Amino acid sequence: MKELVIKSIVYALEGRIIWILLKWKFRRYKRFIIFPKDKLDYSVWGMVMLPSYLKKENLLGAVIIACNRKMEKVIQFMELDNIRYQALSEESINKMMKYYALQDRSREWTVVSLTNPYDTGAERLLGKKGITYRELVYYDIYKFSNLNIENEIGEGLQKVKKIEIILGG
Repeated sequence: MKELVIKSIVYALEGRIIWILLKWKFRRYKRFIIFPKDKLDYSVWGMVMLPSYLKKENLLGAVIIACNRKMEKVIQFMELDNIRYQALSEESINKMMKYYALQDRSREWTVVSLTNPYDTGAERLLGKKGITYRELVYYDIYKFSNLNIENEIGEGLQKVKKIEIILGG
């Protein structure tokens, strides 16, 4: 048991080191959007809603961290010139999530997942009263309060299929 705790702490400390290096590399940016290896739907809707999220948060830009290297193609497709991309291994992102679980970084990080670094239980709502991944990302991850999703997302809805193809194909 003691060895497991020590291993978890070391894993989180390695995540902190990764974070410090990323923060220094991208020191001009205030927000890091992290896409852990998760369901494709989170990545698709997270990217579709990203421009609206940045606007809502009054951010001029952000850094996307993901292990899916196709995310860079999505950034190019969406013409997001204010977004920087950093590919990391799944293990490195998992280490960052361990650190996040111990040290709240929510002012700097937005994690596009409902199960990482810990399960919020929100996925149990899928299918109930028409709840989809779109609503989960909109309300639970990006924390929009506007009830009219279509108005908030705008033209991003037209890009969903293409983003699915880029990320999944």
